[in-house]
Amino acid sequence: MNVLATFFLFVSASSSAAGPVRELPAQVTLKSPIRSFTSQFEFGVVEGRIWFKPVTAPVEGWSLLGGTGLPDSESDASIRELSADGDTLVVVNEQNRVYDAELTHDKSGALKLHWSNAWGWPFRLAARKLVMPAVRRGWANSILNSEHGTYYSDPAGNPHLILGISTLYVLSADGRSIRFDDPWLPPNNFDFHIAGPERGALPLTSISASGSTLFVMDQTGRMFTRLVDFDTLGGNPGIPYSYTVGNKHYKTEGFWPSLRTRVPFLLDVRRLPGDGWHEQPRITELGAITKNITILQNGKGNDARELRVEGQDARGNTGYYSKRISRDAKTTWTFVATQDPLLGELLDTRQAVKKAPALGEDHSGEAQFFEAGQGSLPAHAFAAQLTGFNTYFEPATLSLWVKGERLELILYLNTGIFPFGDNDQVGGTLVVPAAAHDSHNPWVQELLQDYLLHRRAYAVKVSYGKSEIRIEGNVLRNPSKNSFVIRLPRK
Repeated sequence: MNVLATFFLFVSASSSAAGPVRELPAQVTLKSPIRSFTSQFEFGVVEGRIWFKPVTAPVEGWSLLGGTGLPDSESDASIRELSADGDTLVVVNEQNRVYDAELTHDKSGALKLHWSNAWGWPFRLAARKLVMPAVRRGWANSILNSEHGTYYSDPAGNPHLILGISTLYVLSADGRSIRFDDPWLPPNNFDFHIAGPERGALPLTSISASGSTLFVMDQTGRMFTRLVDFDTLGGNPGIPYSYTVGNKHYKTEGFWPSLRTRVPFLLDVRRLPGDGWHEQPRITELGAITKNITILQNGKGNDARELRVEGQDARGNTGYYSKRISRDAKTTWTFVATQDPLLGELLDTRQAVKKAPALGEDHSGEAQFFEAGQGSLPAHAFAAQLTGFNTYFEPATLSLWVKGERLELILYLNTGIFPFGDNDQVGGTLVVPAAAHDSHNPWVQELLQDYLLHRRAYAVKVSYGKSEIRIEGNVLRNPSKNSFVIRLPRK
């Protein structure tokens, strides 16, 4: 890790601070590109410098961070944006260079900053400078660790204690996808990405993040949340994953959860696929809103998040709407009046939703099934169709027409520590839905038994190039097992 000098946060404001302080609020209640906060501190950018104060301090408590208002390695840079969460602060300068700081305490309890100016590889042993995409609609910093949030529960309900995972999310220029990076991933240019809600068909205007949980909004005021990071997507090579594991009734705290966290490759299994997008109730009947949104951690577990949306109530009072995160569409918003000037323009929530095509490709081809020891001639061949193929971690549907019945399987691409390229080979998983698994068609049952070993999740190899997508069974090329190849030309 490229750790620079450590210094105390508490410094006296200079005599020239009076002007900038007048631009800062008495309390930061909503995050924006130039305002942010944690449970202990508030941060702001004024005239290219970082200002901070404890959340309980009055407006006079604002002072330059570290005395200079700059990352410790910079002497003349101008800071443009920032984002804080948990015990991390990330800032971006005018050249889109990224700097991040870990907030810690010394033995006396005083808060300290540890600045880093490069990301990449475990412990940042071979890190490189990180540059934010110049064209973007927004970005947000997130931390989920043993002090903030402590654990997350997978879709099967199994809680997993988290030592620490930091993620930087960037909303793409078209608003359809979210790019992300993690300081422990190999150096990259935000090449990892996920699709936005509705498979990227709903262009987004704003983004906020906390505790590995995203909160996004489109131009009409539709809002969605999702708990997602590199680990929950299934990319951590030190963690075993399963598409079929059930609820193991793990405890959330204590000796065994701590031990599972430290040796997950032996004691922990996480369910895939990870969390999806969840739409939150709209605010249109309560008052008016802007696109400025905020999510913050306020406890332990997936549901310990508060959502905030800037706006005004029916009487014209300014402030924000607040609610706890929930998958229940009946949860209600509460208005909190602040009388602060609105940071954003009010949205026209009555306008029609402007959707784009969903992210994904549709291709037709042929599936060939080979019996072990019978040479290169297929024993069976069926028409195949792949619907919604993409590298945004959204599932695709593989359909086979088997003797008069349509057999539908779900294809997931397995992520790794390197992002998908234009021509690549990756691991994948074919998941057999209940309808296919319970089919009464004898041909379907024979196929599932002989070629997928009647498993509900079967590992495959997926190759995708400019001319063809290929899905292969019997990944280890065991000569005693049946195999299959599904070829789908890319037109």
